[in-house]
Amino acid sequence: MRYLRECDLRHITKGLDEDTESALLGKLIELPDQQWQTIEEFDVEGWCWITVDGNVDMAYYAGGLFYYDDACDKTVYDTWPASTITHVQHIPKPEAPK
Repeated sequence: MRYLRECDLRHITKGLDEDTESALLGKLIELPDQQWQTIEEFDVEGWCWITVDGNVDMAYYAGGLFYYDDACDKTVYDTWPASTITHVQHIPKPEAPK
């Protein structure tokens, strides 16, 4: 399975108009080798990709909430509103070199 780093994704979409960028990100979400899940299916604590209003962003999942960062200070103001998230995908940690 191949992954795209967030900085590479931002570089690829830089300078595109909003409609083109949304269309491109939508196509990336639909790639068959990516394991997108609904919020109800997702239960892996840690960093993940989320789709928010059609855009892809990163979040830290813990205790049933999607946080902006991994501080997880348990305030609702530091979380993504669950009603805006449609799909979630865990970001696996890279394997250690052998």
